[in-house]
Amino acid sequence: DKLNTGYILQSRFRSCADKTGIELTDEEFAFVVANFCDDQQNHPKQVHYTLWSDVMDEVFTTKGFDYHPQMDPKPWIPPSHKGISTTMTPQEEKYVRTAIDRFHKLIIDRRVFLKPHLKDYDRLNSGHITASQFKSSCGTLGLTFSCMDEQNAVIEKFSDSLGFLYYDFVNACETGKY
Repeated sequence: DKLNTGYILQSRFRSCADKTGIELTDEEFAFVVANFCDDQQNHPKQVHYTLWSDVMDEVFTTKGFDYHPQMDPKPWIPPSHKGISTTMTPQEEKYVRTAIDRFHKLIIDRRVFLKPHLKDYDRLNSGHITASQFKSSCGTLGLTFSCMDEQNAVIEKFSDSLGFLYYDFVNACETGKY
């Protein structure tokens, strides 16, 4: 792009992607063309590569991070599914509140870092772990439940169809709010 217009021909974009090691299948290339081509009269059949690179920056890191290296990049946080379980009885809500309050105090007093320990079990980086992994982690970290009903209420509160949402649990324990 010698004129710095932000647009290059589709064939040039494909060859640049190949040279940089980004091997796009025909289907992926068609997707890029469909979403990043400007069909206006100024740049017909050309890929808006600056828009494409901005989108890639936002997906993999924080935009502008290379210009401001002191800036903290925002970590990717999976969408919250908090509040999935709305059919809890008042007694179960009380169990959850009691456990969260107790864990919040323990985390502050002992300076326990829950997230890294629970994240070790999350191989797919989905924000979910199994209930048995959660129970095992709590035992290892010294977070004990007063009774099985309390443990089951916490698991029910922070679970959805994919498993236990440890991001929401960690957030609730660190802030003391859920």
